[in-house]
Amino acid sequence: LGSHGSEDFCISYVTTGVLLEKLVNAKRMDMYTHIIIDEVHERDQEVDFALLIVKKFLKLNSPRVKVILMSATFDSSAFAKYFSMYEKSGPAPVIDIIGKSKLVNEYYLYELKTLKSLAKVPEFDMNNPMIDNCLYETVLQLLYYFDKIEKAEQNVPLSQTYAPQRGAVLVFLPGYEEISRLCNVLQKDNLDLQLNFWIIPLHSSITVEEQQNVFKPPHADHRKIIISTNIAESSITVPDVKYVIDFCLTKNLVTDTTTNYTCLQLEWASKANCIQRKGRAGRVDIGRVYRMVPREFYNKFPEYGIPEIKRCPLTRTILQLKRLNLCEPQEMLAFALDPPDLSDIGNAVLHLKEALALTSRSLNPFDGDLTFIGRVMSNLPLDIKLSKLIVFGYVFRCLDDCIIIAASLSLQSFFSRPFQKVLDAYKSRLAWDDSTFSDCLVYLNAYKVWKQLSQQGQFRRPGGKTEAQWASSNFIQIRRINEVDKLVKEIKSRLEKQHIRSEHHSFKHDEKSVLVLKMVIAGAFFPHYFLQQPLDEKTIMRDLNLNDPHSTVLVSGLPPKHGILYASALKDMFTCCSNNIVIEFEEKKAYIKFARSASSSSSNVLQPVYLAVKMRKLGLPLELTIFSPEEADRKCQQILSSKNQNRDHRLMPNRVTVKFEPQMELKRIEVPPPGKSGIIDILITHVVNCGSFWARIISPSTNNLMRFLDMTIQYDQYRNLKVLSKKAVANMLCLAPFTERGKQDYYRAQVKKLRSEENLAEVFFIDYGNTERVKISDLREIDEKTPDVYTTPALAVECSLAEVKPFRSPTGEWNDKATEWFKTKVSGIQIQAKIYSVVNDVMKLELNVKDRSGIIHFLNKEMVEVGLAEPAEESFASKQNHEVREKASLYGNMEGSVFENVSNDVQVSWKSENTHDVHTLSRKIKLHGPYNPLEVEYSGMTFVDRSKSMKVERDSVNSVSFNPDPQEPYSAMLVAACLGVGQSSHDLIARNTTLMPKMRGLPSLVCLLFSPFAEIRINRERSRYTGILCGLGYDPRNGDPIYPDHDIELPFDIQISMEDISEINGIRMGVNLLLHSQTDILQYESHQTQNIHQQTRRTILQLLERQWQPKEPEYSRNPHRWDQVESHLLLETARVPIIRTSCHY
Repeated sequence: LGSHGSEDFCISYVTTGVLLEKLVNAKRMDMYTHIIIDEVHERDQEVDFALLIVKKFLKLNSPRVKVILMSATFDSSAFAKYFSMYEKSGPAPVIDIIGKSKLVNEYYLYELKTLKSLAKVPEFDMNNPMIDNCLYETVLQLLYYFDKIEKAEQNVPLSQTYAPQRGAVLVFLPGYEEISRLCNVLQKDNLDLQLNFWIIPLHSSITVEEQQNVFKPPHADHRKIIISTNIAESSITVPDVKYVIDFCLTKNLVTDTTTNYTCLQLEWASKANCIQRKGRAGRVDIGRVYRMVPREFYNKFPEYGIPEIKRCPLTRTILQLKRLNLCEPQEMLAFALDPPDLSDIGNAVLHLKEALALTSRSLNPFDGDLTFIGRVMSNLPLDIKLSKLIVFGYVFRCLDDCIIIAASLSLQSFFSRPFQKVLDAYKSRLAWDDSTFSDCLVYLNAYKVWKQLSQQGQFRRPGGKTEAQWASSNFIQIRRINEVDKLVKEIKSRLEKQHIRSEHHSFKHDEKSVLVLKMVIAGAFFPHYFLQQPLDEKTIMRDLNLNDPHSTVLVSGLPPKHGILYASALKDMFTCCSNNIVIEFEEKKAYIKFARSASSSSSNVLQPVYLAVKMRKLGLPLELTIFSPEEADRKCQQILSSKNQNRDHRLMPNRVTVKFEPQMELKRIEVPPPGKSGIIDILITHVVNCGSFWARIISPSTNNLMRFLDMTIQYDQYRNLKVLSKKAVANMLCLAPFTERGKQDYYRAQVKKLRSEENLAEVFFIDYGNTERVKISDLREIDEKTPDVYTTPALAVECSLAEVKPFRSPTGEWNDKATEWFKTKVSGIQIQAKIYSVVNDVMKLELNVKDRSGIIHFLNKEMVEVGLAEPAEESFASKQNHEVREKASLYGNMEGSVFENVSNDVQVSWKSENTHDVHTLSRKIKLHGPYNPLEVEYSGMTFVDRSKSMKVERDSVNSVSFNPDPQEPYSAMLVAACLGVGQSSHDLIARNTTLMPKMRGLPSLVCLLFSPFAEIRINRERSRYTGILCGLGYDPRNGDPIYPDHDIELPFDIQISMEDISEINGIRMGVNLLLHSQTDILQYESHQTQNIHQQTRRTILQLLERQWQPKEPEYSRNPHRWDQVESHLLLETARVPIIRTSCHY
């Protein structure tokens, strides 16, 4: 929005959306003398709606306003006829202005048959738009041809490599995948042949800084090649473009007829589009356009594309029409330049009713009464579901955070994804996610950190990072995040006018706030719900050869039994994920095992696993250059014979484990075999949380080892300790200082990480379990005269509580309250522990603590009783190990028996000298993977979505999704802000997703709380509630569902009582009371609503924190059938005309 003028006149420059808003608010346009609408050929929905409103006002109340429509390529006769005000007045006048541009010659595919790649011209089909592979090579051949043209034009000898002036090339492709493919083709030859190409991809997801490259001149002798979507068709003008290569394809947003979701559909471009693209050349010199289709095929193209109003959802347009309140939407839209189909109007009305913007009392499929929520939506420049998010944020006292999320999702993402750094960009998003598994919270976290740093003046401090440096390192685009900031302020200003004000209850990163915010997100985006599909634990363990699935990925396709030769190459491939890996080879497979830090929970999937799987999803190639079979056999024998002198070298081992450059093999103390009672005494030495703590087994042998270590290390009060004689490296054993109660002592430690520039090392104290940062200069060597200090096994054992998990945790992590309670119970005392299982060197324990009065407390059960934990099923591996230990205990003590998973195969320490001679490598192979069996797929909950295949968009933090607890019999729930259709109508794309906490019964509670209408199922005996059918309800005249595609039938897996239903209805009533107004502004004052806000938020937290009793799901006898409850059993709650709160039970 911009204005220029004087006392006599004023010119305002506005977007079409701003013009529409001004006209709808004023319900007239005679405050202007002229209205000029440019680029009307684009025929987006706002342009067509603006034309409709302008024409209506010309007839209704503003006949003297002059309207001017402009475009370089549009059917002027159709527009002139549309604005014929009366039947006999004739069409509106048309003025043609001849532009000045250079000649642009047109060429088609058959004219390029002399090129090598076009020995056979591919076939083209109007009903099957596609790009044949040979056309990518044709572009490369054309670029060679352009050099010949320019040499001839500039009178340059053919012997000279390039002409002095190499014209820029603009290539039009339909999407990101096609751009990536052509870039790969060009870059390969550019590197191999030194062609001096400057390749610039141009599409919506690249950074603003990368987009600016298109306007920069290339270096001398370089050719600028811009590979773009239709963003370069009219949005930007590059003056030095001489050549345009047009594949004559575009991706248009359309509504899928089977799902009513939008999708980007690949289509042949219209002639108007192609003419616009042609106009990109010839600005400064004679140009050329090469259309990569035959001329005869091009002549079949339509003159103009299908207007957006006939192919896209009409929800926003109808909402504005309801606000305008001139007539019913279908009546008004009938006067559009190209009226939409009646079915599209009906679908839009259904979506508005589902979003609570219109009431469904009238049962008119093409209209409804505008609610207060609808009036808020019409006042905000947002999608209706994002407006609903803000409204619910107001109800549940997280308004500021919902405004930030809505503003971020409504604009182009402020996260950058540089063309060649997609994995780094994903890693950055994981950091912003902070284990919330929500794209919405990723935006919120990043925005709030940026805002805080800006307000504190951190970017202006000398010696610190500038705003641009900070943004670049965090993959954030400053220009776009500033746009979000402006929109946040605009939204708050508009809400203030409707008396919707923030009480500054801002999002804090505590579990309750995260939980409430996720529930608000789920409520706003109803019914875009999905459930994780179950996994089979036996299959998981088999696929990973009993390796820990939380820290391992699988790669296959290696040469059989020769995998060890490529250990270094594999390590290099996965360096982008982690430097600390172990590789286990077996036949054609390699198991990449990432090291777990001492502070990470053994039940969570490691970040390197996410990154490795993301590599596969991004299509990053895993290629190996391999030896010939004979050479590979010889080299394997050499390596294995040098490492294992006692093995028969003629037999290759089935499994080989490679460890890279270990300085010291850390040996851990053996876990006692099960005795008759299975009880051991332990001392807990360090607590990370209840899911990860370290303990020392108390026994005469371990006590003697501890005394020996103390005496040896502390000898002569540390005077004999020496500084490190060698440079500190990761994994080395040393002595490190630890200060407690003002006294500093030295203990055995293993170096985990080094920060040499800060003189800091992160060390793990192997006999206690804690990790600390110390100065590298304070590290001490273990004396060679005391080798037993090296060889004595680490005395600290990692432990976890058995058969419990964090209580209703949004992130699956133990909260501070539970950890502090646990510490007070176990600190500094000897504890009895029963070993449930030992898996991946972690003891799962049942703890018994005796208090001063002699009463024994069973900590695992007590944590459940006090509401800090809830019962959990152990993993398959844990239960399997438990069964083995239980059976073994029946036979008494079995000294020397092995009860854990121990490999007797070959282990190799891989050093730099093991790298092979690359000159003897013969050919390349492609590997498959990486895979992890904890990866999950999702199934839709609505009637229409349950039969579809769902994928999460590639930029989402949930694009790689795991089920870390497959042993649990219930599923986690995923919420999508919006849904689209993929390349096939069977494929759904979920965008801006949020993974809800994995809680039993949560999907049922979400549906009960936020569905517009709910009918509860009962069993035959009418003794309990068994499930729910939710959606828009049914037509009482015939019993038909109002919106069957979006109905959700869900059986309860928890016991829900009448009292629970009353509490849920109480929350729904609170929403009604807070949002009930017959005008455009809320009538209640803040002090009147404060109690309702507090009670509503408190009640939803009580529901979520309740210990729900599990039950077996009972499926409805008549699924997706409404009105199944007999009338004498029906109870009605009070109704408020804003939200349908009826629940049938």
